[in-house]
Amino acid sequence: MSNMKLFKAAGFLISIIIFYIMAIPLHEWFHYVAGAMEHVSGSVTYPGLFGGFYVFTPMPSHPWIIYLAGGYGVAFIYYLVWWFAWKNPSKWDLDDEVAVALVGATQFGYAIGELGWGVWNWPMWISYLLAVAGAGIVIAIYIPRMIEWILQKGEGE
Repeated sequence: MSNMKLFKAAGFLISIIIFYIMAIPLHEWFHYVAGAMEHVSGSVTYPGLFGGFYVFTPMPSHPWIIYLAGGYGVAFIYYLVWWFAWKNPSKWDLDDEVAVALVGATQFGYAIGELGWGVWNWPMWISYLLAVAGAGIVIAIYIPRMIEWILQKGEGE
């Protein structure tokens, strides 16, 4: 594999990591804002690099708003970024376009599972399964373009 192909593949992985890490505090912030709108007290903790938790008391009259706010808030913001990247294509930005769509889709799916977990006591693994399903949809849509983009010959190859 040429250096350009490795550079593109590495750039794609770095984009996914960056957008994922940025999504964590944004996700919890949306929970916090929704909790404030529901007049509950809450706090956010980050026990590790790969996640956070928003804990609130007392139970509001519309807890579903708080549970959906994190994932749907991030998905909305990320899909605005995706739409901009999609409408203004560049041969160098496909990695960012796909990464933001991928993380946005995982947040969208996760929000549904988080709602089920918080309101209907679904097991938490359903949230992860729905996040993977969201990612799978984006991967199925973009994989042919990503393979073509990575394998495309660059200048000087």
